[in-house]
Amino acid sequence: MQTRTLPGITALVAALAISFPSAAVQQRDGPSGRDRGQERSRTTAQPRTGPADKSAQRGRAPERRSRPPTRGTMGSAVPRAQDGAVPRAVPRRPAGPVRGWAYPEPRVYGYARPYVTVPVIIYPRSYYVFRPRFWIGYGLYIGILVPYPVAFGYPTYVYGYPAFPPNMPPAAGTYGGVSFDVTPSDASVSVDGVYIGVVADFSPTHQPLTLTLGRHHIELQAPDMIPIALDVDIVGGEVVPCRGSLQQQ
Repeated sequence: MQTRTLPGITALVAALAISFPSAAVQQRDGPSGRDRGQERSRTTAQPRTGPADKSAQRGRAPERRSRPPTRGTMGSAVPRAQDGAVPRAVPRRPAGPVRGWAYPEPRVYGYARPYVTVPVIIYPRSYYVFRPRFWIGYGLYIGILVPYPVAFGYPTYVYGYPAFPPNMPPAAGTYGGVSFDVTPSDASVSVDGVYIGVVADFSPTHQPLTLTLGRHHIELQAPDMIPIALDVDIVGGEVVPCRGSLQQQ
């Protein structure tokens, strides 16, 4: 009986001896490749929780990050309108021939100021196409400078220039001009405190208001309209086009 069970006991001991080293190696080297693959799949299947998910799990709405202030075309911050406030348009300050913007002036009635008669020259067609560049306020726009229309003839009168014979006009680079496409057409035009006519006399189909180089103070007035003034820097051989409508008082 003992001789029959001895081989079975010997086989059992040998099997246990063989299984113990593999278990020790597995414990030392970590899980097998199959076990590592299962753990990796479980890790990738679980979604990552961010700050927003954690705050939502706590019952609070995720926090919004504040955006930087909006930048304007000139690189300056644009203020945001408050709740219920209506944003107001601000005239853009021109950096070219016009310094500043249009502004209201005290009204001058009648011919209390000096008066100058400027000959009116009518052209067969408009000598330029208005291309707006700046809004200077009070319904007025300043367009891109256009060349003085010498093709239609030399100026018959240059404000601020000494009198000259008709056959000997001043040099082309010594004067510029202003053209008005403004309503009402009977609005009066004054330059440096001197009345010279109405805006219709210096429209795109008429000879521009010819002025000497430098800065001039121009005023526009019409009945029941806000008197407007603007300071214009005249450039030699160029015309400053002005378009718009005077506003009701």
